[in-house]
Amino acid sequence: MLLSFTPPAHIFTPPAHTAPAPFQSFSGDYTGKQDGGTIKLLIKQASDGVVTGTFNDGSSSATLAGKISDDSKKITGQFTYQGINLPFEIRRKGGQIEFVMKLGNEEEVMTLTRSGGAAPEEPPTKVPKTAAATGSGFTHPAGLALNLPKGWKVQQSSVLTTLLPPGASKADGDEIYLLLVGDANGIQSKSDPRLGQFMELILNGAKGTGGLILGPGITFQRTGSEKGDLTFTGSNGRGSSVYVRCIFSEPQGRIAAILAVGLKTKITAREAALQSSMASVKGTSPEHDSRLLGSWKGTTRTNSRDARDAVGRLKASSVSDSSTTYQLTGEGRFVESRHSRTIALGPGGVSLDSGDTVERTQGQWAASNGKIAFSDDNGLYLLGTYQLQGGAVVIQIGDRVITLSRG
Repeated sequence: MLLSFTPPAHIFTPPAHTAPAPFQSFSGDYTGKQDGGTIKLLIKQASDGVVTGTFNDGSSSATLAGKISDDSKKITGQFTYQGINLPFEIRRKGGQIEFVMKLGNEEEVMTLTRSGGAAPEEPPTKVPKTAAATGSGFTHPAGLALNLPKGWKVQQSSVLTTLLPPGASKADGDEIYLLLVGDANGIQSKSDPRLGQFMELILNGAKGTGGLILGPGITFQRTGSEKGDLTFTGSNGRGSSVYVRCIFSEPQGRIAAILAVGLKTKITAREAALQSSMASVKGTSPEHDSRLLGSWKGTTRTNSRDARDAVGRLKASSVSDSSTTYQLTGEGRFVESRHSRTIALGPGGVSLDSGDTVERTQGQWAASNGKIAFSDDNGLYLLGTYQLQGGAVVIQIGDRVITLSRG
């Protein structure tokens, strides 16, 4: 499987508050009364926010040209009548609009109603897509490099690589951006249906039992697909709606995806920047710190646990021994072997011995500049840090610290 990871449960909790709904397109036919006459206004709003239209008061007509504001609440532009240009503004007022003609320091305000009912209060499906400024570069140890949008930065933990938008110091519950990286496993186009199937597994879990991102209780449905990029909408059954946008890079042996989770208004406003970042993805050769090559053995730990009755008498005890060995090759392969044995002693000299058990994991590894990545053959990526201390290496993956010595 590709792009796999195992984040801690419930990394995203839908906000308790209900965000105000952003507005939809101003497009439509509007009518109203002014000085006893009928005012008719036609507005056409394009997907890039440019607005055109006509104004007619029964005796004369004029053309309009303007631009919608960033918050989608008003239009500003020029009202042209017989070659004369005057500024105007269109503002929302509940289910109606106000058309404001500005004459010097004075304003003439006309309240208009949309034909067929109130103006809708959902945003346009498409948002203005402007070229995103390029920020700093980021190289994932698994072998992919990309340009971050200007002002964005990376926050990395053991299993998650989070992209933080400008001004954010940590993941915000209203918008979370995860960078997923994995082997393409034969996928040659980001439109391959297997990517959609995989994202459904990430979001909903096997048979809808709860996804790896949000955990049980929240289910998602795929609501859109555009050039291989996917959109999902989820609900936790308590009135909270969660929007998900997944943007893929083109496969280059490995593939990256930005998984955006949160409020639709915030995520759609950043899509142009995220698309630009994914378009910049390039394959790189994973680095393998030569100092880590060879065989390593983890610190052996012995843990003793006693079970006592209510008055403190010893009823049973157990002793566990465990150790870990790693084999790291210059070809980028690793084998991790975890050895363990537990002996339990009960009353009357009864004992249970688990015998030696070995769990083995193998896959690919990469390490450079203090960062290390393991990708097992099932697709699970673990990211961490490493330090060389004398003849030992200390690897930290989340809360897990592994101390290895040559062996």
